[in-house]
Amino acid sequence: MALRPTLGQMWNVGKYSWRYFTDTFSERVSHTPLSVGFVITYKCNRSCEGCYIKSIVKDDPELLKLDMDVDRFVEMLNHKSIKNCFRVPLIGGEPLLHKNFFDFVEIASRHKKLVYTFTNGLLIERHKEQLAKAQLDTLRVSLYDDVLEEQKRNVKKLLSAKPDYNVYLSTWATPNKMKEVERAVETALELGVSGLNIQNYMPHSGGKDLNELNLLIWEDDAKTLDRLQALKKEVAGRLSLTLPVPIPRKGHPAQCICLSTMLYVDKRGLIVPCPGIWPPKKEYGNLLGEEGWNSTFMMEFST
Repeated sequence: MALRPTLGQMWNVGKYSWRYFTDTFSERVSHTPLSVGFVITYKCNRSCEGCYIKSIVKDDPELLKLDMDVDRFVEMLNHKSIKNCFRVPLIGGEPLLHKNFFDFVEIASRHKKLVYTFTNGLLIERHKEQLAKAQLDTLRVSLYDDVLEEQKRNVKKLLSAKPDYNVYLSTWATPNKMKEVERAVETALELGVSGLNIQNYMPHSGGKDLNELNLLIWEDDAKTLDRLQALKKEVAGRLSLTLPVPIPRKGHPAQCICLSTMLYVDKRGLIVPCPGIWPPKKEYGNLLGEEGWNSTFMMEFST
């Protein structure tokens, strides 16, 4: 889907680009997020081992009551901290469980946003016709071995209904699970999707659990990184393959590499500062407040 940005969006990107190319970022950012992901539901139709949503809902079941509603979504899209973003991921839980999912897609598209979503793909067949018509920029399907065949059938049906659908597959990589990564590549080639995104493991503890740290691909893990590069070279010209970002030993293991461009919010406006730090908390800041994403936590964390 082609985006025709508003003047506000272009000005916002310009402010970010100036800071980026002149390397003059400071603790307090002058632009608003370029990408704002909306947690539209914490509900899911699966209970995957190691899933951050499963973990935080277990700790706080009240999150299951925080389904986004249409009026709140519109209100948030028009807020000064959000209105000039150009990308809106709809995430969960399982986003396709939300009864207003396609309303959110339509509304965000009318607000000049590129909209994409992450899904486990198990509800694709139920919503095949709506998905084929929706103004989604990208549908990202996270692969799971125990339901892989059902996921493959559903993606095939969607691509049969709309062959040019921009479908990406997604999988996690850890140093000891490279066979699963290779199987994901084979699946992507078989289905003829737009690409495969191989992600580094996301430590749900924010790096506090030492067992999780062993699952990360670090920048000095030459064996794993060489194997991934060889895999990318092998499929070049046949598949767009995005490799995981290795973690520097001196960096933060939560993989907060997008602090100056994106974040996530739920219905309350509470911030998820980066993909590796869940759930959203008041201490991280409220994007709908006067401070926006220049909360004390965000300014300290970005340094």
